[in-house]
This record gives sequence, structure tokens and C-alpha cells, in this order.
Amino acid sequence: MLMRAEKITLWITIGLLCFQSAFSQKQMPADDAILFKAGNENVTVGEFRYVYEKNNLQNDSLYLKPDLDTYLNLYIHFKLKVMEAKAMGMDTIPAFIQEFETYRKQLARPYLTETKVSEDLIKEAYERMLYQIDASHILIQIKDASDTLEAYHLINEIKRRAMQGENFETLARQYSQDPSASQNGGRLGYFSAFQMVYPFESAAFKTNVNNISEIIKTRFGYHILKVHDKRPNPGQVQVAHIYLRQGNDPSAEAVIEKKARQIFEKLSSGDSWDAICLQFSEDQRTKNQGGVLPFFGTGEMPQPFEDAAMQLTSPGEISQPFNTQYGWHILKLISKKPVDTFENLRETLVQQVSRDTRAQQGKRHSIENLKKEYGFRVDENLKNLFRNLADTTLSEGKWQWNSQSDNKLEIFMRIGDQTLSAYDFATFIEKNQRKRAGLSPQQYFDNLYERFEEETILSYEEKMLEVNHKDYKYLIQEYKNGLLLFDVMEKMVWGKSMADTTGLKQFYEDHKNNYRWNTRARARIFHAAEPEIIDEIEEKLKLGDEINLIDLKIDGYKIDDLGSVIDTLISLRQKVDDISLIIAGNVHSSESIRYLQQKIDSLRLYDVVFEVSLDENNKNSLSVSGKSKSIKAFEHFYNRTSALTLHASEGVYEKEVSEWPGHAPWQEGLYRFIENDRYYLVIVDTIEPPTNKRLNEARGRVISDYQQFLENRWLKELKQKYTVKINKRTVSKMYKKI
Repeated sequence: MLMRAEKITLWITIGLLCFQSAFSQKQMPADDAILFKAGNENVTVGEFRYVYEKNNLQNDSLYLKPDLDTYLNLYIHFKLKVMEAKAMGMDTIPAFIQEFETYRKQLARPYLTETKVSEDLIKEAYERMLYQIDASHILIQIKDASDTLEAYHLINEIKRRAMQGENFETLARQYSQDPSASQNGGRLGYFSAFQMVYPFESAAFKTNVNNISEIIKTRFGYHILKVHDKRPNPGQVQVAHIYLRQGNDPSAEAVIEKKARQIFEKLSSGDSWDAICLQFSEDQRTKNQGGVLPFFGTGEMPQPFEDAAMQLTSPGEISQPFNTQYGWHILKLISKKPVDTFENLRETLVQQVSRDTRAQQGKRHSIENLKKEYGFRVDENLKNLFRNLADTTLSEGKWQWNSQSDNKLEIFMRIGDQTLSAYDFATFIEKNQRKRAGLSPQQYFDNLYERFEEETILSYEEKMLEVNHKDYKYLIQEYKNGLLLFDVMEKMVWGKSMADTTGLKQFYEDHKNNYRWNTRARARIFHAAEPEIIDEIEEKLKLGDEINLIDLKIDGYKIDDLGSVIDTLISLRQKVDDISLIIAGNVHSSESIRYLQQKIDSLRLYDVVFEVSLDENNKNSLSVSGKSKSIKAFEHFYNRTSALTLHASEGVYEKEVSEWPGHAPWQEGLYRFIENDRYYLVIVDTIEPPTNKRLNEARGRVISDYQQFLENRWLKELKQKYTVKINKRTVSKMYKKI
């Protein structure tokens, strides 16, 4: 089910059903007993129990007095907010009505007979999940009804040629209308249940290896397929990965590949996977947990990633570096697990089958059962009268019924307590008819009647859901109230907190002592592969030396040769900031200097010092030099031959953050030590005492607290507007006796 994630609140929990509480139901008051009254609305025990139990399935304190009282108070607040939303007319807004109707139809689906799947389909799906098919296919599309016969003849001819031994891949490249066939020769790779449309899947599993299937018709057109292999499903695999992000240009890509291979060499030499992952992986979600990913199976990851993972056999085994469209990866096998048991997968299979086209097979059978259940009847004489009135105007989509007919008010169809007249059916035909070539008027009439009958029966079943299923009634009410709650909270609390900047600032001033920094260190952190590098960096820092990043001598006459200089400057600027750049030359190179000046100004890359001397003797006097004292300059300089040589960072670090080295003291000074086989230099410039955060530093938490303040103030107003009366005797009967 699709829904906006932000609307999932305490009051909207999907997929859970009420359960019997752990104590005797004889202690519980009747569901229709009044629990409390808010304004003019009564809330019953049944309504409250549904929500309370649904949202507290794992709560050991269920129905104990403190827990029940707390939840009852929350529910009263919820009802007051929803009542206010209704008083503001939010439930009458067309956009709300449309959205709720969409949810209502989605929520009804699990209860409708047409979505209840047969046990045979579930078992068939599981048996197919145990295997994977490797197949190729040829597709001939059907553009409209007039193309059907021509398309069939073509696919039949292709099948005949394939059966006589012509190369299937060659035929696919020549004839298949699948856009990818020209590149892959129709090869689909391995797939299992639910990964192809059902008719195609069935044909694949029913065709023997190295054989060609019967002609298959799907919504895409006509197919034939050739099965290359059938193997047991390997199940799912769990790996950890070290990830290096895709580069922005080819030169960056080469650097990333080199870095990946150097990381692999360190791992192969016995370095700790977790330490290397923490230091170098660019997957911020997993690097602190050793790069571990969730289990996945075939078709869930990019093909190179999936292939590399599936080829690992022993836990702890590490893959060679490889790339995908997202970047470079190194994998370590954590675990493999086979396809789960039928019992464990059954509920998932029910949901998958109910959403799949295979469920349509049982739809007609379900409708026949509903006809019997609700006493469906149709006036066959009227039906035949309509059928006889079907002429070529119906096939053209222009049929009209005489609205003055004597049969207008006659009952055409009955289901339960609902009747539909001849006029209702005629109106349906006029509204839904379309031009239909290739069908006789009577055939098209039969199609329209079947659709009318089906929609009538299913609509009536949906109408009866709230009568036949109490949990569905509560679920619908819960969703409607949940949507209203979101809208009214957006208007009265969330949106107001974002728009009221004056109120937010005043709230911050009144509570600024609640938002404080802990003790922090302003520091520079270096760690390197060799101690000599740390020696050099320490010396440069003490002397205040700059790092030489560029030192080029260029023929000042040749402007055409300056493109590579600009490319070098662009590449360097992406890696290092705060660069002092000097471009100098004599009068002979002044034109080249002006060219470089214009280019650099247009790209806004650097603040540059341009120097022109009068020395005419040195004709090759154009030079470009760049220096920097920035942290990134050190990293760029030392990582010219190996991307792992040096890692450098600077900033303000709060105590006990993951980036802070464990051996670094929490006081001003310069410190050297070894940690995780890396040589560290940490310069703590200052220790900053605890202090209040500025509003921009604590904005997220301040906004959250301000929203709570606005909500509490609003609730006080609602309690004055709507009187709440709790039936304490009924509540006391709900307490669990210990």
C-alpha cells in the first residue's frame, strides 16, 4: 500500500489486527459501552480497545492501571484534535475526500473476496521460488486489436524456424520487439517466481531445459522463450562492503580504482576489515558497523554486485575490487541462507499472490460465490432486450438508448437489498462504450454486461464490509481520523512553528539554557601509513611552511597549450581549497597571462596574483605556482602515489564522537600515537568550555520543543471548548487484575 510516510503516526499502524487480551474477557465491558464523551461525540469501549490493543501488542503492562490511564489520556487528546479538524471543515475539502477514498479502497482490498487467493496458487508460487530459470525470449508486440492476427502469425513463424534449429539469439536480435534484445539477444538471465508476469513465468517453469515454449500471450504481446538452465535458488546472501563513490570525471575514476586496489592489498595483508572500513568506506550508513548490509537475493542488487556476492563461498572471504554504476566496492561474505520454509513465508506469499495477475484466475469463481451469498438476480428478458438493441453504433462507441422507454424504471438487477433499473444499465453502457474493432455488437455487449455485473457485485460487497467486519469498520475510522489529525496538526502546530519566526526566537530566548554544547576541542587530526610522514607534517606545521601543489613552467607564446593548465587548476580546486596561486611572466607572455586571467575569473576558481616583469631575456618565463596551508593540501600532496598514505581532517569535535581518536588526550597540545596500525598526529588548538548553542546551531531541537509548546497550549484551548466526561466505572472494569 502506498501512503505518505509522514502520515504514519501512533494512530496509523498498518497490518496489525486486534488480539484477545491475556485475561478473561468476562472482566471486559461490552464493546458498545460508552467509555467517554467528548463534546457531543461518544467513544465506545470497542473503538478504544481496537486502537489500544493494536498499538500495544508487545506491552507487558497492557490494561494495568498506569498504562491504561496514560493511553486513555493520549486518546482523548487525539479525539479532541480530530473533532476540531471536523469543526474546521477539513473533512469536507475535496482534496481530503479524494485522498481518503483512495485509502479506503486500498484498505478494503484484503477483505474483498476477489483478493482472497487459493491455496493452490500459494503452494505453486512457493515451489517455483525454490528454483531459478535462465531463459531468453522473443517478443512481438500487439499495438491494437487489428494487429493481433498478424502478430500471432509472425511469432508462430519465428517459433517454427527456432524449432527447426535456427539460432535463437540471432532470431531475437532480428525480430524481437523487446528494446533490449538488440544488445542481449533476448537473454533475461536467472529469475524466479514473481519476477516476471504470471503467464510468462508459468511458461518458463513448464518448459524443459534447452526446449522452446509454446506461444505465450501477455499484456506486452506474444512471446516464445527458450530455457537454458534450471537451478536451485541460492537463497539470500549477506555481505559487508567498503564503498568508494563514483568519480565525477575519468581522471577521478582512475584514482578511485587505484585506491580500491590499495585497500584490497591492505586487507589481503591481514589488516582489520572493520578498521579499514571505518577509515575509508564512503557509505556513511554502514561504515561504523563494519559495512554490513541486509540480506538480499537475486534481482535485488546491480548485477555486478550480485554476481560478486553470490560467488563468495566461505564466511569472511573477501572479493576483488569491482565497480558498478555507483562506484567501486569490496565485499566480505557474512552469511548465506537458503529459501525460507513454506510456513514462514506463507503470509508474504499470500500478499504477493493477491497482488499478482495469477489471482485473476480465481476472480470469476469468487464472483459466482458472491452471487449466491447475496442472492443476485438479473431479469433475463430485459437483458435479452438490450442485447437485441446492440447494433453497429455500439461497436463504434455511439450507442444511445431511448430514455423515454417504458422499460426505464423496470428492475434490471437485484443484489441483497439493492436494486438497479434498466436505466442504470443503459447509462452504464453509454458512459463506458468505446470504439471496438474486431468484435460484433453482441460480443461487445456481452463484455460490457459482464463488466457491469462484476462492478455491481464487488461494489455491494465493499458496501457491506463495515457490517460484516467490525475490525474493518474501526480501521476505516482510524485512517480517516489519522488523515484529519495530520492535516490539523500541520495547520495548528507544525506549519505554525515554521512560519512563526518571531515566536520561535522568543521561545529560544526563554529556554536557551536547554540547548548547550558539551566541552569541545578545536583540533587537527592526521593519520598516516608511515611515521616518517607524520615527522614531516609536524615539522612543516611548526615552521608554518606551505605545501607546493603546482609548479609549472610554460612557453609563454603558445596560448593553445594552456587548456591543460586550466584542466589541472579545475581538478585541483575540487580537492583543495584555500590555494594561493601566482601566475607570472614577462612582456612576451602577457597575452597568455590575460588569457589565463579571463578563464580563471570566468570559472571563479581562485583569487590569483598575476605578475608581469620587464625581463625580455627569459622568453619561456610564464610560470604557474600554487601553495596552501590547508589540511586538504597535506592530504593531496602525500596521496599522490597512494590514496591511503594520509588522512587529514580539522574541525570542532565534541567529546565522545566517533571521529575522535581513542588515544588522543582531551587537552590542548600536540600528541603522537599509534591506533589501528596507523600513525597519528593530533593537534588540539583549544578546549572550548560548555556554552549555549546559538539558535542556528540548535534549530532542529528548538523547533521540536516549540512545536510541543504550541501543541500543549492548543490542547488547553480544546479542553475548554469541548467538555470531556469519562465513565470512570467503565474504565475501572477494564483494569487488569493482578
